[in-house]
Amino acid sequence: MSLLEDRLDIIETCTRMGWHADRREWERLVEVFAEQVALDYISLNGGEPVALSPAQIVEAWTGVLGSFLVAGTARNINGADYVIGGGQSKTT
Repeated sequence: MSLLEDRLDIIETCTRMGWHADRREWERLVEVFAEQVALDYISLNGGEPVALSPAQIVEAWTGVLGSFLVAGTARNINGADYVIGGGQSKTT
């Protein structure tokens, strides 16, 4: 893949992640993630990044997003910074 194709794949993945989370499509959301994800909420909660499985991420998000009484949320993912290399990518 070219760098441009990699970047477009990451953008598509992030878009699908927000789409499925906003619509509470938990079974589809699990499919978006790699087998192991380094999830970094340091700026939100402090601490250290953690390595989680897709099922662990969705379980946590289900508890948080599922508690909203509205039919859904709306995610606007833009201006992200993508670092690609060594078979991995980092999106901030």
